Amino acid sequence: MRKEKKFESYIEFTSSSNRAMFILLKEYFQILYKNKELQKKDEIEDLIFIEGFSMTDVTKITEYGTHRIIFSYCGLQILGTFDVYIDGVEKKYIVSFSSIKKSFLDPNYIYQDIISKSIIQSDIKGNYIHLYESLTWEIKPLTKRGFNDIFLPKSNLDEILIYKQIFERQKILMRYLLVGIPGTGKTESTLVLANEMLKAGVTIIKTSVSEELENK
Repeated sequence: MRKEKKFESYIEFTSSSNRAMFILLKEYFQILYKNKELQKKDEIEDLIFIEGFSMTDVTKITEYGTHRIIFSYCGLQILGTFDVYIDGVEKKYIVSFSSIKKSFLDPNYIYQDIISKSIIQSDIKGNYIHLYESLTWEIKPLTKRGFNDIFLPKSNLDEILIYKQIFERQKILMRYLLVGIPGTGKTESTLVLANEMLKAGVTIIKTSVSEELENK
């Protein structure tokens, strides 16, 4: 994704989010607010909390209402708005960024960059995370597995090794689908791959299977 566009325009960005991401962003802005050196490094400075932000309770941002913050991103003043409301029976989390001056900066890049920086500063970076249906998470130890712990055909082991090597050389996480009947090594192969990626600093996220799916 390019940082800049070919033409100037106002920053007008809106994205649907979730509770987990709201907490990550709130924690990141709290860290930035107290750390001038990090502000300079991340090019996100002059933070002003103007509505709804609590500096003492990080969970406040997940409560209903509007939360606003003004900050400077690469020298451009931006208003960040975090809305939490009920739409029917569903709780909605909406993130918006806007500016009063035109810029070449790409709004999508700004959002993705802030998300990336918030993850780097969080405790989930490079850990094994169990993400629950409630969109809360827990850091857990990953069951140890290595290439010497599994017995598979050489072609299967080579594929896992190639996946690891591609990430090491190009920093690309490919999609990898394991299919087979029970007992063919899918889980063990996944554990080996997860352990190798964890060593490389990749965050491993395990999602919970919903009750509806389990009952089918």
